Amino acid sequence: MLYLAKHGKLLTGSPSNVTVLVEKPAPVATTNVALEPMLVNLADDDAHSYLRLSVVLAEAIDTNEKTKSKQENAGQDNAAVRDVILEILGRKHAAELLAPSGKEQLRTEIAAALKDKLKMQVEAVYFTDFLVQR
Repeated sequence: MLYLAKHGKLLTGSPSNVTVLVEKPAPVATTNVALEPMLVNLADDDAHSYLRLSVVLAEAIDTNEKTKSKQENAGQDNAAVRDVILEILGRKHAAELLAPSGKEQLRTEIAAALKDKLKMQVEAVYFTDFLVQR
């Protein structure tokens, strides 16, 4: 500490004169994976409600050389991704999805399920088509 004070690298004085610099985390590089549109029956009691949905996933890209081959195949295993999403959608009711927070909750559930089941690092879930029919 004496060395820092001697060479002007140790801040002295009252705390009100100290400026704290907060480093922002670097933005995460992503690649967009567009899935084919999905049509799913919802879990409503009348069994006549369905959802038509198109999804684009922003998947984090790792700059590590060892994972490049995995990333080149990103989005190629769409069957597993679609299966996870359809499993979530099949348990939803139209009223849940149409609620003000419905889409945001669905985005969160999809990202968490893909991370848990497929070990995908999804940074964002975008809905490019979202239609609920009752």
